[in-house]
Amino acid sequence: MQYVYSVSVCEPLPPSPAPADEDCAVGTYVCGLVSSVREGHDDNLISVVPVAGGENLNPTAAYVEGESTLAKGWTLSMSGGKYNEVDQSVAVEMVCDASADKDVSSRAAPGSTSQHTRLTRSPSCADQAYV
Repeated sequence: MQYVYSVSVCEPLPPSPAPADEDCAVGTYVCGLVSSVREGHDDNLISVVPVAGGENLNPTAAYVEGESTLAKGWTLSMSGGKYNEVDQSVAVEMVCDASADKDVSSRAAPGSTSQHTRLTRSPSCADQAYV
């Protein structure tokens, strides 16, 4: 399985050229696409999951200070998506960590209605701040 999430923290995702049943609706801020990917076969889109957007977006932001003074940033939480009539939500951590060795990690339990994504940036952290 391949999970691809598109995230926009400032405004809804731009409209996609994909057919309507292969992408999230206009007004979605976080959209998940689940595909079956097998070597020697065409990719097969299985699910389109609108995770956050619409009238129930309910965005919140919280300052995060990590284990070291080098890891600081923000956690943005959003909701409003529904998949199979089940409410969805997401928490996106935007962290500046000068010692980071990778840029993105994501976790969610199978069947979970809540996603957690951490975006870690190591370059230029010492002289840049999140606004």
